[in-house]
Amino acid sequence: MFTHTRIELSQINEAHRDGKHFYVYDGIKYPSITTILHSFPNPGIEKWKYNTANWQEIQEESMSVGTDLHKKIEEYLKGNNIIASERVETLFQNMTPQLNKINNIRCQEARMFEPNLRIAGTVDCIAEYDGVLSVIDFKNSRKKKYESIVKKSGYYEQLNAYARMFQHMTGISIKQGVVLISAWDNKVTEHIINIEDYNDNLDFIIEQYYNHRAY
Repeated sequence: MFTHTRIELSQINEAHRDGKHFYVYDGIKYPSITTILHSFPNPGIEKWKYNTANWQEIQEESMSVGTDLHKKIEEYLKGNNIIASERVETLFQNMTPQLNKINNIRCQEARMFEPNLRIAGTVDCIAEYDGVLSVIDFKNSRKKKYESIVKKSGYYEQLNAYARMFQHMTGISIKQGVVLISAWDNKVTEHIINIEDYNDNLDFIIEQYYNHRAY
């Protein structure tokens, strides 16, 4: 039911160091945008860990559900159906009205990089969303995430990074970013941004990362 307009991208290899995610292109190693975003202290997360004895178990479960949900969505957009756990199926079914706004898919789970920004990453999906070419990211959450929380999460800077990587690799500019979050309490939220509104934020984050870390 989905139209795919594939765009071929250059081959980029993955690498890991000290538990962090990097990509290698033409012999040059680039940190992933998620590695950069997660390299800064997060007092809220640290407080939650301190107050939650089984935080590691919760974190691992959430990551596992997220991985399976991404795979379920990826195959759905390809026109395939795969079996998933009851929780993942519920999260997926709740999100299908939003997923059905996607079409003319350019790429899924595609590795990209931007040498001027010195970043890389794997984008969930680049496609038209309600007819507008967009960078689309899929998330799951244990509870509904309001706009005020999403703004602080780094999700929008991540979308900005993928758009700029895609433009470097293809010459195609993307103006819209979309985050779809399916929560475990059966709430789905749709967050749409103007990509360029987050240029300065991302530039500042990258500058801070390279200024304070040996790489």
